[in-house]
Amino acid sequence: MLLCKTERYIIVKFGDSILVNVYMPCASVPHHTDVYCDTLASISAYVSSCTYQSIVFGGDLNFDFNVGGAVSNILSDFMDSLKLVPTYGHLSGTLRET
Repeated sequence: MLLCKTERYIIVKFGDSILVNVYMPCASVPHHTDVYCDTLASISAYVSSCTYQSIVFGGDLNFDFNVGGAVSNILSDFMDSLKLVPTYGHLSGTLRET
């Protein structure tokens, strides 16, 4: 069931699971950090109003977990708040795209 659809993300519910697919702004977008923060805050607010057993969050984060960057702490706090477990550490080989 479609719960929410915006320019930057879509949220659907499948059984007891919430699925979030995002397209986060890249660094060339004006006010990149503000847009990133606003998008995560909006997702967090919406998801916190839902009842679910599990959540899957993915898409294009436009972020390299190995390098970090301006939104590193923001993204980390967001993931912690929803108890999300990153999978980038489980990727093998040299191609490690988010």
